Amino acid sequence: MLHNNEIEEKDSPPENLVDLLEKWSACFSRRAMQDALAVAHSAGLTLPSLYLLIHLADHQGAEIGHLRRFMHGSSADASQKVERLVQLGLLQRSEDPRDRRVRTVCLTTEGQRIIQQTIVRRRQWLSVVMAGLSLQEQAESASALCSLVRQAQSLSKQDFDSYQETDGKDLS
Repeated sequence: MLHNNEIEEKDSPPENLVDLLEKWSACFSRRAMQDALAVAHSAGLTLPSLYLLIHLADHQGAEIGHLRRFMHGSSADASQKVERLVQLGLLQRSEDPRDRRVRTVCLTTEGQRIIQQTIVRRRQWLSVVMAGLSLQEQAESASALCSLVRQAQSLSKQDFDSYQETDGKDLS
């Protein structure tokens, strides 16, 4: 069943590239959200707790203050969320060796396993999507995505901050 924002035919006329990327982003985001909800539910977690684990996968040894900023909440909120995840055996809290007053947080093996579940589910879905493309379409997609990734990674924080100041409004 096709949704309003899906491409109806492979041979449809080319659309504005930004519109196509938006359609892809919507498909990918919808699926990523479904997978995240399924993993969170199976692990007995809230979605914000799962997102905190995902964030910590890239920021091992983060301080509570860092997590507070990530969560856009208070230190008490961050501490309570961390405490619950510590009690569930998903996070490990420790003292910062440079400053014993500072507590850092890392994923446990079980926390890493939950993150791995989200990755496996996403990769399985992407494999199914790619299997529906011809070898030529796969090669063209790979080439285009390499260019997009390279460009996106080249954007500096300053570029991102100036985009944010526009509230995402089209500047053209």
